[in-house]
Amino acid sequence: MFWRQLLICFLFLLPCYICGQVRTVTSNEQDALTKSSPLFPDIYYSDTINEIKLKEAGEPYWVHTQDELNALLQFNSGNTSLLLNNDILAFYGHPNSRNMGILGRYSIEELDKKLTEVAKEYEAISGGRKIIKAFYLIYGTVWPQGEIGILRDDILKRYIEYALENDILIFIDHQIGRYDPIDSLKRMLPWLKYPNVHLALDPEWRTSRPMLEIGSLSAEELNTAQRVMEEFMIENQIRGGGI
Repeated sequence: MFWRQLLICFLFLLPCYICGQVRTVTSNEQDALTKSSPLFPDIYYSDTINEIKLKEAGEPYWVHTQDELNALLQFNSGNTSLLLNNDILAFYGHPNSRNMGILGRYSIEELDKKLTEVAKEYEAISGGRKIIKAFYLIYGTVWPQGEIGILRDDILKRYIEYALENDILIFIDHQIGRYDPIDSLKRMLPWLKYPNVHLALDPEWRTSRPMLEIGSLSAEELNTAQRVMEEFMIENQIRGGGI
């Protein structure tokens, strides 16, 4: 299964308190749970990956052909979390607005130069973690009454293609407004054809009264968004993002 990270901005998870009888799970029950549980999101964690490798090492296997090995390496690189051994440093904003972040104040080339300089400062104190550069663009901007202004395709494409050539991630953010979040997501899905593009839904601005109330997304809507994006990626043979 191929995964692309879907960001949900300002999403806070409340702890759940479960009351009831507690008993020990037997080893057979644990094995059954493990076999039935999905790999995601556990596959993103190094402990899970190492456990799988250790189990595979104890089983009979044959030597891969070079083509099989190359395909396996490509698969693994596309299904490793960007945040496993890296941190992402992003410049935020709307390319057409000086008041909505740094992206609207400089050319792409100047932004890249400034971002690279700041990334070096972070890497110096990161303890060995790589700093990945990113542009975080406001794609759908909420207007009064919850209407949405969409960033022009030619502007977005210019940022994406420059970023692709210069090892920079692109996050495109939809503020949703009064519209359906799944429809908002679907409008962005075609941009996933670029391997450096990731999508973001912004619940804060999911409202028809911007600046007067804070919007939200439900867990059901979030799960549906993840499923819709997954199905789109499988149908269009889009691999997970990464550099």
